[in-house]
Amino acid sequence: MPDHPPPADEPPSVVRGGERLRGLDPSAVAGSFFGGPDPAPVIPGWILDTPLGEGGLGTVWNATRQSDGQTAAIKTPRTRHLAVVERIELEAEALRSLDHPHVVKWIESGPLEHGGLYIAMQRIEGSSLAQSLPAQGFDPLRAFELFRQICSGVSHAHTRGVLH
Repeated sequence: MPDHPPPADEPPSVVRGGERLRGLDPSAVAGSFFGGPDPAPVIPGWILDTPLGEGGLGTVWNATRQSDGQTAAIKTPRTRHLAVVERIELEAEALRSLDHPHVVKWIESGPLEHGGLYIAMQRIEGSSLAQSLPAQGFDPLRAFELFRQICSGVSHAHTRGVLH
């Protein structure tokens, strides 16, 4: 079936795989659909090198603080939409309020040069839970210990009104 342009009274759209995504600004989603992560933003005092991962809101970068060489994971938003900025601000406030051995530590957060906010947090070396359990085989005692640690961190957050 041919793809016809939308009538003039419909919002602009982006076409992906023949499917229209109504109401999206192509420049706001370009990094999501057309070519991977955006270039590393410039954050004074930090060197951002490689992306560690991407999510719905943005990119997490491997970073080094220039003053003392501390490594960090820095989350930057994909867009400057107000809802995304507010969500990252809430995430920074929540992380700042937590202090637990099984929750990453907040280092700092602040504005980006061209809008939006960043969050610098403790960089944890190692693999994700999804990667580590299969790689180690399914050892029930190890799985239980990891589950206990996760529950401990989540419980700490919940007692401070932070839900994840």
